[in-house]
Amino acid sequence: MSRGRRHLTKRQYETKQKRKSNSRHSETSDNRVICLKTGRAKYLYPTLKKALLACKYSEDPQRPYYCKQCMGFHTTSETKEEYYDKLEHQLRTTVEKTEKQFKLR
Repeated sequence: MSRGRRHLTKRQYETKQKRKSNSRHSETSDNRVICLKTGRAKYLYPTLKKALLACKYSEDPQRPYYCKQCMGFHTTSETKEEYYDKLEHQLRTTVEKTEKQFKLR
């Protein structure tokens, strides 16, 4: 058994190439990429395991989340409860706008 490079399957290779082509590298750091969704420099982790390891060794409490645009994982310091509260608020304001627009109240 050779101890050379690990060969990627065709799907893994295509995903890796797509991830590379989708993201631009940040000018301030070699390790960060510009996320196409937010336009901000963020660390990109290819797997959930690597993102969890980064969270484990971080000084701040963090959690990973999947980014569809980058096809990888980023980390955030926002807790799940804060995230759900934000979604609930956005949903509530959307419903209120819709009711006001169609005069349902």
